[in-house]
Amino acid sequence: MKIFNFGKIDYNGNGRKENLVTIEVKYKDGRFSACGNIWNRLGTDIFSGGQNLDTIKKYSSQLKNKNTFYKIFNIWNSYHLNDMTAGSPKQMDFINTHYKNTYDYDLVCDELAKNDLLVDKSYIHEGKPYRYGSAWLKTEIPSNVKSIITNLLEVTVWTEIYLFLSCYLILFVCLCLIGLAYEH
Repeated sequence: MKIFNFGKIDYNGNGRKENLVTIEVKYKDGRFSACGNIWNRLGTDIFSGGQNLDTIKKYSSQLKNKNTFYKIFNIWNSYHLNDMTAGSPKQMDFINTHYKNTYDYDLVCDELAKNDLLVDKSYIHEGKPYRYGSAWLKTEIPSNVKSIITNLLEVTVWTEIYLFLSCYLILFVCLCLIGLAYEH
């Protein structure tokens, strides 16, 4: 798990970039998930959170590290909760071709049935042909996308060393300033 900080945006439309954008990315056992947050000015609560990467995308011109955001966005768009797919590959191809943004389960089932796909005889799940929506299936993430995810989530040794030294440098400076203030 890694939390990405994309800097602050003007979410409230008041002309001030005061709303921090973060995205938490998880990848475990071949399952990908990403959740975004747009924080209030104080960072104590969120204005927008969860599956809001489409909302964050509207502010992409204001984000720091746009390249990383778009990598996460594209993976999220295709593979978020990839272990919770309702249909077989053949069923999902049909749905994505004809009913991509339809979230009406009954309508989708009716259309699959009309096209002899409600039960996919070519996809055997637990010993029998798979009926759409009867289980959560896992959509495998291609190896090239897995590689991108792994690279995004890696924290290099140099990054850790930099953070470690930065903390000690800040502590040293603070102690010096306290010492100077104490002398006077």
